[in-house]
Amino acid sequence: MRRKIRCAILSGMFLLLIGILLIGMYGGTEALLVCAYALAAVVILLTLAAGMFLYANRRFKNTNRYKNLFVGTDKYINSTTYRTNHTRNYDIANVGSSSAVFAFDYKDSAVKGCNWAMAPESLAYNFRVLKNYFSLLKKDGTLLITMTPFGFCLKDYSNDLANAKYYRYLDFRLILGYTRWKRYVLKKYPLLYSPVYALKGIVRDQPDDNRLALATNPMFSEELETDAIRWVENWKKQFSISDLDAPVSERNRENMVYNTNLLAEMISFSLERDLKPVIVLPPTTSALSSNFSDHFCETYIYSIIRNANTQGIPFLNYLRDDRFAKDELFFNSFFLNAEGRKVFTQGILSDLKLIKK
Repeated sequence: MRRKIRCAILSGMFLLLIGILLIGMYGGTEALLVCAYALAAVVILLTLAAGMFLYANRRFKNTNRYKNLFVGTDKYINSTTYRTNHTRNYDIANVGSSSAVFAFDYKDSAVKGCNWAMAPESLAYNFRVLKNYFSLLKKDGTLLITMTPFGFCLKDYSNDLANAKYYRYLDFRLILGYTRWKRYVLKKYPLLYSPVYALKGIVRDQPDDNRLALATNPMFSEELETDAIRWVENWKKQFSISDLDAPVSERNRENMVYNTNLLAEMISFSLERDLKPVIVLPPTTSALSSNFSDHFCETYIYSIIRNANTQGIPFLNYLRDDRFAKDELFFNSFFLNAEGRKVFTQGILSDLKLIKK
């Protein structure tokens, strides 16, 4: 249907061009001839522009750069089927950002679970996802609220591209800056959503995001150390931190207060709906966790969890857990690989059984 519409538009413009040229040739006055040719030039330019736009738009939709905007959303696609096709009454689910995407795999476990984490994602969007999908958990189901070392410094991403993935699976009232126009162009004409991002993808595409399939760690210990430093330096740059043990900046302090209140709301929201929330801090390699002093962890992580957790739900801290800090369980210094996810998921399920006893 879309191809027929495009062909009709281009055919109509072509016929209009022919008509203008005929008028110019046989219409009489010199002024009319000039106007006819000028109008013909405009039609030619518009036709070429339309053709180039449609070609570029089609090219961008076939790039990994476009497809990577929606990596991980397949578990939500066709939410009507997702909700009614007996995929309800989950025993356990988790929310979280990038580290949580690579931390949990319930597929071969004895429980019915689902990983609702997305990469990247703020705590605020964790809550929005929870609001959208909490009913899929059974009564007394376990909800894992996954934290990251710097997650409390983030309120929401300023780049609207970070919101693109949510147009595929969240209620529109939960999407920041939602408009029907954005939803339409993201699906049909994404070149209009972010032309600069799209043109970069056409000129030089990204590789396919196949990180979830990685089952080994290709890095040697020296490479892991370098990778860990890169992560820390990027976080310091992102959150304007010069020294991890220095006093917290005003901006980060404000965001930490915001997220403290938000985490407390998530806990209350879950308990009021007969869920069992558990706060989880996933493991990293020793190469990465060694960069976080006790002072940093207390300031940026533990004190916030303690202040938010006034209702005393369990907090499972695996940041420096030797059981899961082995290099071979990761594919870089931060993210667990496919094998590591299985090991960690089984470990946390065992720990949850001990809590319930």
